[in-house]
Amino acid sequence: EYSDMRKLLCEVLSFTLLPDQIKDLRTEFEKMDTEGSGEISLNSLKKVLMENAGAGSLGALTEEEVEDIFNAMRVGKTETTIQWHEFIAA
Repeated sequence: EYSDMRKLLCEVLSFTLLPDQIKDLRTEFEKMDTEGSGEISLNSLKKVLMENAGAGSLGALTEEEVEDIFNAMRVGKTETTIQWHEFIAA
């Protein structure tokens, strides 16, 4: 599990991304924001990753693995969604 300090450092490092990298990440973020809210909920992440993981190089993901991914991206443990800045830092 990532510490709060490591998450903060990842967020700071995200400011060094190139514009094309940010554009690509934004496209991926929008795919996972199935509700169009500007945030990624756990249910949205599960839907996208579990439906599409089998087609990718990762193979099928379990619900527990998706929950671990979701929890690793959240900066605040009480948050129920992933914001853009958290996603880009991950």
